[in-house]
Amino acid sequence: PAAAVEAALAHFTRVFGRTYRQLEYSGSADAETVFVAIGEAASHAQAALPAVLKQRAAGVLSVRVLRPWTPAQVVASLPASTRRLVVLTSTSDAGPSPDAFAADLLLAALVGGSPSPIHVTCQSVYGADQAAVAATVRAALGLEDEAAASEDEAAASQETGSSDGAALAPPVPAAAEPSAMPADALEIAKRLAFPEAYSTQVVPRHGEKTFTVKVSSLRRMTPAAYDRNIIHIEFDTRGTGLTYEIGDALGVFGYNDAAQVDRFCVQYGLDADQLVTAVKDGQTQTRSVRSWLTHALDLFGRPSKKFYAAIADFADSGRDADTLRWLTTSEGAAEFKARVADTVTYADILLEFTSVRPSFLFLVDLIAPIKPRHYSIASSAQMHPGSVHLCVVTVEWTNGRGEHRTGQCTRYLNSLAIGDDVVVSVKPSVMKLPPLDSQPVIMAGLGTGMAPFRAFIEERAVRKLQGADVGPMTLYFGSRHRAMEYLYGEELEAYHADGLLTNLRLAFSRDQKSKVYIQHKMQEDSELLAAQLLSGDGSFYLCGPTWPAGDVKDAITGAFTAHGGIKPSEASKHIEELKESERYILEVY
Repeated sequence: PAAAVEAALAHFTRVFGRTYRQLEYSGSADAETVFVAIGEAASHAQAALPAVLKQRAAGVLSVRVLRPWTPAQVVASLPASTRRLVVLTSTSDAGPSPDAFAADLLLAALVGGSPSPIHVTCQSVYGADQAAVAATVRAALGLEDEAAASEDEAAASQETGSSDGAALAPPVPAAAEPSAMPADALEIAKRLAFPEAYSTQVVPRHGEKTFTVKVSSLRRMTPAAYDRNIIHIEFDTRGTGLTYEIGDALGVFGYNDAAQVDRFCVQYGLDADQLVTAVKDGQTQTRSVRSWLTHALDLFGRPSKKFYAAIADFADSGRDADTLRWLTTSEGAAEFKARVADTVTYADILLEFTSVRPSFLFLVDLIAPIKPRHYSIASSAQMHPGSVHLCVVTVEWTNGRGEHRTGQCTRYLNSLAIGDDVVVSVKPSVMKLPPLDSQPVIMAGLGTGMAPFRAFIEERAVRKLQGADVGPMTLYFGSRHRAMEYLYGEELEAYHADGLLTNLRLAFSRDQKSKVYIQHKMQEDSELLAAQLLSGDGSFYLCGPTWPAGDVKDAITGAFTAHGGIKPSEASKHIEELKESERYILEVY
């Protein structure tokens, strides 16, 4: 095993152009005391050596791989003068941690063929920072603490009235730096190659709990020639720990388009391959510029006024600075609103104001992170165990400059292939079935607003098969054309024929001369609505765009007035009572 480790390190030496050894010594050639440490503690001990060597011969043995090693390797790594090994171990408020390798070192010292006996001890380090390690090293060598000595020197200087005015003057505050720095490729490679030594962790970048699922099915639901691209996509969740309830939403963490990112890098003058380490979302992340802009930063999202104000400080042109600041004022509010409506992005602004060139380090701080896009889940976990489904319309538009634009997440979803990994999260929703299976359910969905209702119907289908007494279900579904956009039409017709879907009311607005919408179908069913919502303990749900919400409410209040014996002035009050009891639920966007 020890030979295998050496062979692996020799490979890294060839790849990275730097010599790697399992045990690496640095310090005096005639050191009697050698400190042994692994990972970050070894780096801190090495940093303390220059000051120590001015007063005492000493060294540091850095342990790159904890085990295995041979006694001969240990002895060969040390100066012949070594008489004492001090193994640095970490200590916290909970007490000292178990030493992982002192026993190995002791054995090596006893049987490794050293010409003189080597005494092995453990020295606890309280804390893991550089100052704590340096203080421990100095104390073990019987040297005065540097910090205390510096304080004594400063006090003595003050008492004797030092003539060095600069030393007594208050420090000049440095310009605020972003929480980012260019990363050294070799250092990153070391931390990835030896995660235990450097305490490297690979963790999700997202603040919420996420799951990595695989695409198992993806199909377009509308004809290729139709101007609305609606897709049905299924993800395999087996082995991920992902669970969901009826009505939940799935958060999808999409990526920016790689080609667009590369174009921006060229136009802005960025090296897309440069590595940058920065703190974002509370995590220290190391990425290339390309990865930051593709996977982490919402480069093609819409910025707030705060961004305009922040980048104004970087403008070399007074005109650019004035314009950017004006856009954040009440006088520039109309223009700012127009920019928001035209979906002007971070990238658009940075390329529009050519005298504004914050460094990439500042861009990491200033550009908002990519957030998940939430979609109503279109499946029942009871009917589809180990799978979750979405119904998504691709968001496309042409901006004021005549440029074709696509929504970031829907473009990402359309680019996926079977087997691709996707990072997702689950978000609870108010779209829940009534507590009793027997309670009536009235659903109104427009376009992809059908998604949660497919899940509702599937859930009740399963419960019916299990012998439950399932109440009536009514669906109002609306879209433009039956032939183009009758989403899940075959499934709905089958459920209707089976009797599970008691009433299937369809409104295809453009299939006849006069437009027909779901509220018109609801007006025709006013007696049913009044009976099920007022006396039948039923629940009403609307999912889809905002615009029909008012007309839908009018259809229901009209039903209450015509068939419920309720005065027009009291009908809206009954709607509010239904909302309070979670029996009138809207999910509009």
